[in-house]
Amino acid sequence: MRKIILTFLFTLLFTPCYLAADLIHKMSAPYIGYTTYSDLSKKYGYNLGLYSKFKNDKHNFDLLLDYNKINYTDDISATNNLDMALLHHYGIDNTLILNSSFNYLFSSDNGYNQIFSIMMGLEKSVDQFKLGANISFSKFNSSSLANKLHQITPYFGFYFGDYNSLMGNFFIKFTYETITLHSKNTA
Repeated sequence: MRKIILTFLFTLLFTPCYLAADLIHKMSAPYIGYTTYSDLSKKYGYNLGLYSKFKNDKHNFDLLLDYNKINYTDDISATNNLDMALLHHYGIDNTLILNSSFNYLFSSDNGYNQIFSIMMGLEKSVDQFKLGANISFSKFNSSSLANKLHQITPYFGFYFGDYNSLMGNFFIKFTYETITLHSKNTA
């Protein structure tokens, strides 16, 4: 079924804090959102969370804590989700970046409870071009299709346009996704 999702995202607080002594930049932004669904079983949902960013010259950390509740058309059932994500970028030098991420989802829906994901990637920049690849592993408690997933994503991208012009510059990224599913009965 097609879903039309209308999301309103309000940033309640945007607080940049700079600690010049350590050259660490911190930023946190709590948010709240509302979603309506055209799906026959889902009625509406809302979420609230906190996004934080910490960075210095070589390291960049993004942290996300998100609570999400989806109400269904029967007005009796609802799904509650708590999502935690951490993303780390490490600048090896000015042109080479090592990426890693961790994501964990708790849900009142057993099919989506305790989903765990980890990703590692490497990205090389040369002038306006970027070349990279990510390798991901996910494990989840599902009785349907599979309970493990491996994914390899090579990509290539480039900037075009003039950053200083009225139009600015743009980035185009081409990716190729290879996804391997593993059921509980296989390795």
